[in-house]
Amino acid sequence: MFCTYAHYTPQGTLFYIGKGSNERRPHYLKGRNNYWNKVVAKHGKPKVEVLARWVTETEAFEHEKLLISCFRDLGFKLCNLTDGGDGTSGYKQTPEHREKNRLAGLGNKRAAGHIVSEASRKLMGADKVGRPTSAKQKQIASLVAKGNKHAAGNTNNRRWKWIGTSVKDGSVISFIGTIALNDAGFQHANVIKCLNGTRKSHKGYTWSKEPLENK
Repeated sequence: MFCTYAHYTPQGTLFYIGKGSNERRPHYLKGRNNYWNKVVAKHGKPKVEVLARWVTETEAFEHEKLLISCFRDLGFKLCNLTDGGDGTSGYKQTPEHREKNRLAGLGNKRAAGHIVSEASRKLMGADKVGRPTSAKQKQIASLVAKGNKHAAGNTNNRRWKWIGTSVKDGSVISFIGTIALNDAGFQHANVIKCLNGTRKSHKGYTWSKEPLENK
């Protein structure tokens, strides 16, 4: 069983998204990058929240990448040195890799090998066209910072909370709104079939839903 998780400062500010191969990894304080260590040294021991549990490592990596992308777009300064989805369970970094991470944590991206070309900058700028306005992003970020962890799921169609229960081990995952459900790799149409009894499960989960109060 794999999981994705978040670290918050004691004051409640999100600063790291991670993926773990077990339930202990989210709570490890050792083996973190230099940037993460500086935040913890400044603010104190982080608060830990497991966000979702996954049967396969591939699913956990995909969710990690999605979360990092979403929170960075919302303006959160994450300590993640990559976009997520890299590495394998049990892998130990080489001294050269650790040195690159150290340099990146200090802000020396060129020395760490992170060089962004002008063409890449233009592509990243074009990728932001059509995304929510900064005012909307700030509103969502404010809600997340205040403890509303559902606010980052999607900005539309949050009337339902979709709940999946693993057929294999009974673990539970949940998503707020159909967009968050689809982004996680589940098909809304197949979840509906589970609800109306035309199929037993979808991607290894049985499904139910709960209404959310409009806020």
